[in-house]
Amino acid sequence: MEIDFFAASWLAVSICAMIIIVSVMHDRSLLLKPSFLVAMFFFLQVQVGSAILSDKVVNMLADPWEFYFVIHGYSVIALMSSLVLYRRACRTSFSRMAGQVIAKRDLIPHVFYIILPALLIVLWYLSVVPISSTGLYVSIVEPELADYAREESFTTLDAPVLKYGYYVMSVVLAPMSAIMMYLLISAPLNEVRLAWRIFGVFTVLFLIILVSLYGARGPSAMLVVSVIYAAYLQRGAPFRPVRIVLMFCLVLAGPSIISMFKNADHLLWSEYGRAFLNIVDRVFIRGAIPNIWYIDYIQTNGFWGVSGISKLARLFGADLVNVANLISLEYDKYSLPYGTANAAYITQYYSFFGIFGAVLSLLGVLALDSIVHLYRFLRPALLFPVVGALIIPFANMSFSQISTVLLSKGLIIILLVGFVVSKLPAIRLVTTTESMFGSRRNYLKPTEETHAKNDMS
Repeated sequence: MEIDFFAASWLAVSICAMIIIVSVMHDRSLLLKPSFLVAMFFFLQVQVGSAILSDKVVNMLADPWEFYFVIHGYSVIALMSSLVLYRRACRTSFSRMAGQVIAKRDLIPHVFYIILPALLIVLWYLSVVPISSTGLYVSIVEPELADYAREESFTTLDAPVLKYGYYVMSVVLAPMSAIMMYLLISAPLNEVRLAWRIFGVFTVLFLIILVSLYGARGPSAMLVVSVIYAAYLQRGAPFRPVRIVLMFCLVLAGPSIISMFKNADHLLWSEYGRAFLNIVDRVFIRGAIPNIWYIDYIQTNGFWGVSGISKLARLFGADLVNVANLISLEYDKYSLPYGTANAAYITQYYSFFGIFGAVLSLLGVLALDSIVHLYRFLRPALLFPVVGALIIPFANMSFSQISTVLLSKGLIIILLVGFVVSKLPAIRLVTTTESMFGSRRNYLKPTEETHAKNDMS
């Protein structure tokens, strides 16, 4: 049975990989499709790791084929289903983005509306948590206390509004600002002066530091992912394997450096390599483990029902259970009292409602494709930041419920920020150009005529 399950797992992985590769080669606009992106991240972050851990699945579960259905079977169905709907809307939005060049005067006035609130949130955070107490600072100065400092400076922070504000900054405002800075940096040479490009580079680096303040490695990686994703779409999503591998290494470079500071006694290339492999393990293998725990628990104790979802539990008068915390305490011997085991959305909904939960998961993900219709109302200067930043909540669905991603993980907020900023009057920035830009003054205010030209292009 072990051999059959192992072979079947890798067969499902091979089928999904072929669906992804062939579909994208045939139609690059699929890389803009929410349901396809969610299914692709599920494949990378959960399904591949589940196949690698096939022996663990067989040894731990009474019925490993139930796990096979939830993970591998669902992955094939989700990818195939995502190829059906909203294809024309995706192609239209993709054609607006591929090869699009955004004028500096359309970027600068909008970016201030996004980056200034991010800075205010960080200043608020630092007024509560001194720099010397942040997880990032402690990771560098006292690596052995890094985990404790990270928990104290964020997870156990006694200020829920500040905590949520910082989270919004790290998954919404900072990635959107970084993408706009990338568009400024990558503009044609005759459009943007060197001083603005240097400003853009330092702003992106500064944003990476800001999202890493409490010591977590994920936010900086996802910020880089969002920028690379937006850049990839702007270039028409070319299929260049070597560059894709290099981009993958770039994404994991930041988390690997933080991990190296945390765990290594000496900063050597060998230590960086070890830290890099550790991050690869966290991204592609360990994400599957909570899903095994969830299936094992329901095989032993039955489905959770509405008790696993707080709002439904209150509505039906059922006992509320923090399932993620309970699973963490039950299975993870290193779990903290408030630790959580975050499984994929399909695994969580299946553990609540069985087959009905799996159907709800599929319908919920396919419903996300309706977002593509909203893209046509965004100006190009805001289309790239919105689309690029949305890849973060799409990736987070491999470890969260759909409702959590919509309300708490930034999906709706990213869309709101994009539409609100597009309606706000442009900030008129006057620069004295003798010091930076030459001998004349620049009034950076986009006109409606400029917006109309960009929208037509």
